Amino acid sequence: MGRGKKTPNAKEKGRAEELREEKGKDQQTGEKGKGNNKQKRGGKAGAPCVENLFHEENAERDPFNWETAELLKLDGSIMEGGGQVLRNSISLSAILSKPVALTNVRKGREKPGLRPQHLTGLQLIKKMFNAHVVGDKIGSSDIKFSAEKFLPGEYVADTITAGSTGLLVQIALPCLIFSSSPTKLTLKGGTNALMAPPIDYLIHIFLPMASPFGFKAQLTLERRGFYPKGGGVVHLEVEPVHHLNPINIEERGQLLDISGICYVAGMLNESIGRRIIAAASTVLEDHFGTKVPIKIELIKENSHSAFGDGTGITLIAKSSSGAVLAASAVGERGVTSEAVGQAAAYDLIANCTHGGAVDEYLQDQLIIFMALAKGKSSVLIGPPSLHTQTSIHFSEVITGAKFSMTAVEGGEGENKFLLQCDGIGWENPYLKNTSSSSSTSTTTTTTTTTTTTTT
Repeated sequence: MGRGKKTPNAKEKGRAEELREEKGKDQQTGEKGKGNNKQKRGGKAGAPCVENLFHEENAERDPFNWETAELLKLDGSIMEGGGQVLRNSISLSAILSKPVALTNVRKGREKPGLRPQHLTGLQLIKKMFNAHVVGDKIGSSDIKFSAEKFLPGEYVADTITAGSTGLLVQIALPCLIFSSSPTKLTLKGGTNALMAPPIDYLIHIFLPMASPFGFKAQLTLERRGFYPKGGGVVHLEVEPVHHLNPINIEERGQLLDISGICYVAGMLNESIGRRIIAAASTVLEDHFGTKVPIKIELIKENSHSAFGDGTGITLIAKSSSGAVLAASAVGERGVTSEAVGQAAAYDLIANCTHGGAVDEYLQDQLIIFMALAKGKSSVLIGPPSLHTQTSIHFSEVITGAKFSMTAVEGGEGENKFLLQCDGIGWENPYLKNTSSSSSTSTTTTTTTTTTTTTT
């Protein structure tokens, strides 16, 4: 194939998904190595656990009367019908002190109701806000939630499985931004898994791109964890702010370079990572040619920086406007190393082609913050994902914020839209008597192992 730039057609754009299903006949990226892996995860098997190291017992309170409570009724089966509805609804309910009754939780999934990761997130917010909850158990499809006052502390939440730590960050971060004091969370579970944002994405893309909102957060990777045992550990430290600033990301700019990290952990050989990188590089070079520098770093994780066997890749494209777009893929049994690298590369190409200033994975993650911000936010996006549309719907229903989406013609890329929101200007009730402002942002992202610090 030539090196000249080309625009992927519909068939090519679909390759990212097709390649995930390719069955490899050679060495498999998710294959266990020979020998016994003697790492011990720690902790006991069983239900997810959440603890507050400063407040082990709930504060005294009167019994809650659900029959007289004014509950905002939400149907979790609407639109995307997944765990995102639960996370956004519970976060906003806690922040706004607006009790909710959520039905049909995750009805759109093969196994509906709460799974360990969702239950851990719900119980974490329950603990932080001394909340009254009905239905917080595995398999539950109907939940009632009413928050009380935020309890300062240092919290630990463990899914006991490979449940995504990234999704725990999603439900907790908005709440901590509007809390009463700086808070540290230790989150345990899976850090790099299918159908969830990898921890690398949150560190290198989400936090930097969301920094104009003005919140201050630090996300640290201590140890990677993979399916099926998890065992990963991440730390989230957040300082509360008085309010959020509106965000404006309206220009994509010219693509400057593509970087990335490819990790290999456990008994898997480094050759797997080299094959992933080679496959991704070939696809990217065929599309972008020699005008865009490409540099992907190979990281061999040790027993201290990763639990179990796993591999994956995250690709990051930076533009002249400061926009950052990304794509990721993880190794699976039955999928070749080449398929993993190609899937991530085709995904990145698709996100760089539509002309939006954010990728499809960042779209929906910005919605809740846009709704709460003080002022009008504007973000240039590609085709709105179902996750984005779902997040908009529930954010409007719960907060009263108003979103609009207008097609944008001309310039680089096709099928792009200007997503705007008139935020409600929510002010932190715990910081009402301060002059604190979120006009200056200082978002820091680090990792505890120098080998994993890449941009």
